[in-house]
Amino acid sequence: MSLYGNSSQLYFDFVYSDYMKEHSEFKYLLDLIDWSVVPDFSNKIGRTGYSRRALLKAIFVQKVKGFTVRELIHFLKSNPSFAKCIGFDPIINYVPSEATFSSFKKEFGPSYLDKVIVFTVLKGIKEGIFDTSYLVVDSYPIIFNSFFNNKKSHGKFKDYKEYYRSPLEANFGVKPVSNSKPIYDKYGNPKNAMSYLGYKAHTITFLNVPIFTVVSPASANDKNYAFNLLEKVVKYLDLSGFNFLACFFRKFKFSSILPK
Repeated sequence: MSLYGNSSQLYFDFVYSDYMKEHSEFKYLLDLIDWSVVPDFSNKIGRTGYSRRALLKAIFVQKVKGFTVRELIHFLKSNPSFAKCIGFDPIINYVPSEATFSSFKKEFGPSYLDKVIVFTVLKGIKEGIFDTSYLVVDSYPIIFNSFFNNKKSHGKFKDYKEYYRSPLEANFGVKPVSNSKPIYDKYGNPKNAMSYLGYKAHTITFLNVPIFTVVSPASANDKNYAFNLLEKVVKYLDLSGFNFLACFFRKFKFSSILPK
């Protein structure tokens, strides 16, 4: 086989296939998700730009592998076969910059993510991957990178509004203290909870499989967002076994979103 006569075949035969065999489990995750619900390119006039599906797949890779954006870009450039697999063109170094990823995250509509999640969860249920026997609503803290979350700064400002010139969506909430990282009060007694400045993520799951997540200021009451999450599940997923949900929503006058 000539390198110049059929370079595409040589590339796929000796690089692409070997790499994807080595990473078959990760490729299975990408293939499980139905990316077709996301418009591939923007309708704006001008350059076509990068595929939205490729950008979203790259962000998925970033989250699964725990990369920073810079590490993600390095990974895509270092593994051209994988970059090709998710929709980029590594032959001409066609990999997005940090600015491109940042712009995409700001412009991308959350409604598309809901569609991706719904199609993926329904596929997982159909294939028996997800156990729908139990629904769990929980929340966890998202700590703001702030002066107020530094223990050494406690007491220097009474109100975070005195410290920040611009209004913040974040505010103070309470989170439990981990047993592995104990915190003590001024008398040396262990604390069960501590305040923090930031946000709170409210999520509904099939035990350990997240379905939908809503982010709020840290002080928000969990039950207010539990209703919204349950509404989404009943609206988008046909979980006929959850008869108690129907009774619950009828009781609270949410019958308009029940499956018919």
